[in-house]
Amino acid sequence: LLSFLQVLLRNVWDSGLRWVDILLRHLVLWLGIMGASLATRMNRHIRIEALPRFLPARHQRLVERGVLLFAAAVSTLLGVAAVDLVRQEQATGSMAFGPVPTWMLQLVLPIGFAIVAFRFGLQTMLPSKPAGGTGGAGARR
Repeated sequence: LLSFLQVLLRNVWDSGLRWVDILLRHLVLWLGIMGASLATRMNRHIRIEALPRFLPARHQRLVERGVLLFAAAVSTLLGVAAVDLVRQEQATGSMAFGPVPTWMLQLVLPIGFAIVAFRFGLQTMLPSKPAGGTGGAGARR
């Protein structure tokens, strides 16, 4: 609704709400991180399964665990970089809109990447569950 209102204000009345663009940008960031966390929890994240199909069944789980461990490491590195970003943003003292500092809106990055890394790490230790997605007896919408 805010996006529609902003487009309407710009195209019809040549004006707009200055804070809406910044808010929407950060809302998209929050939705993306929450979606990534949810996809990881449900084991429905993007994956490339070309290599495991050609391996014996006993090696497939080992490769899958290696990939999950790698994903956890990458998510951890992204979380560490996000902490640095938030610290830099806090040092600048920039405000997103009104009394809300930009760094507060960006806290979703280190927290979200930490959750994703934790979930990937947890999946390396848990018994294998089938990836969510197409078909299967347990697939329900």
